[in-house]
Amino acid sequence: MVKILHTADIHLGAKFSILGNKGIQQREQIKNTFKKITSTAISERVNIVLIAGDLFDSNSQPQGNIGLVVEQFNLLGENKIPVCLIPGNHDPFDSSSIYRKVNFEQICPNVKVFTEAEISYKEYPELDLTVYGKPLTEKIKEIKSEKDLTVIVGGEKVPPEVYKLSDWNISVTTQPHSEIAALAIFLDRYFNGGEFKSKFSKAKLRVIPQERGKKVLKL
Repeated sequence: MVKILHTADIHLGAKFSILGNKGIQQREQIKNTFKKITSTAISERVNIVLIAGDLFDSNSQPQGNIGLVVEQFNLLGENKIPVCLIPGNHDPFDSSSIYRKVNFEQICPNVKVFTEAEISYKEYPELDLTVYGKPLTEKIKEIKSEKDLTVIVGGEKVPPEVYKLSDWNISVTTQPHSEIAALAIFLDRYFNGGEFKSKFSKAKLRVIPQERGKKVLKL
């Protein structure tokens, strides 16, 4: 049986400006968490590590963060653990991508970065495993190009014909979650977080988040 360690949204380099001076502590905590992921992979003797987007919080990274990633990837390599990763919406594979600036595959032979526009794959015959990947932002860009869009959340009650008629069949993470959670993640990526500021012209209620509880206004 193949043993996989799956992670995502590590966000190395996040500024945490809202935390003031404590932002430095939080950035250090993220680095320690990333190191812990590596040590867990080694101690648990996993066969492969998958990083499903946003290893970095942005494409602008200090050399220290790049050095940390190279160090940890090489440590996994010394333990014969391959790594597959895809760029996310915070570290997208665009013209300024960190994955263009740094050739992680060349520096760390055990690493595969999925940057191709179309779905690509990496075979691991010794594990009887093939990993497929595609940067989410590439597919999101393609979906956003359509003016009229109908989103159907897949599930066991959705007839097979629907999947055959669909222009895109999108997998939202490799972890178990509810249909509403999958829709929420997709819409967040589709609107680039803009849904948090959306206002509806015919709304009757507005929910105002509070430190404790919530405030509901009648409009």
